[in-house]
Amino acid sequence: MTKETEQLKNLEQRMRVLEDVEAIRKLKARYAYAIDSQVLKDIMNNFALECSADYGPFGNYKTRSEVEHFFGVTIPPDLPFTLHWLHNGIIDVNSEITATGQWYFTAAGTHKPTNRAIWMAGKYNDDFIKENDEWKIKKMLCTFFYITAYEEGWVKEKMTLK
Repeated sequence: MTKETEQLKNLEQRMRVLEDVEAIRKLKARYAYAIDSQVLKDIMNNFALECSADYGPFGNYKTRSEVEHFFGVTIPPDLPFTLHWLHNGIIDVNSEITATGQWYFTAAGTHKPTNRAIWMAGKYNDDFIKENDEWKIKKMLCTFFYITAYEEGWVKEKMTLK
């Protein structure tokens, strides 16, 4: 292999990783938009065929059908409004078909059972897999730092929603 051929191969590999990072960044943004719009089909389009999601106080879902039930049945009556912001995303492409990522998040919402505006913040730790040449969420761990009433803030009241 010539030096030029080796450099070109290295450049192609680096470009593929950059394209994968950008695709995963867009996937996570689409996930946040879909959660806020509460369109189940759009939410589930972000998840792999075999997936799991652990949302701490909201529950741990080990199959795609459990994740779908959570977003389609469990969340809408309790949180009819959310607005997510993702921060400080770090994405590592581990192979041509696997990657990991982590993000901080902040979300405003309406907690219908208590009729309160709430703040939520935490961290996502995600595993991704490429299915049919598209990146998907394989495993999601959502760790909450706080869930609190808007008027109280996270210093005065750290509430749970169950």
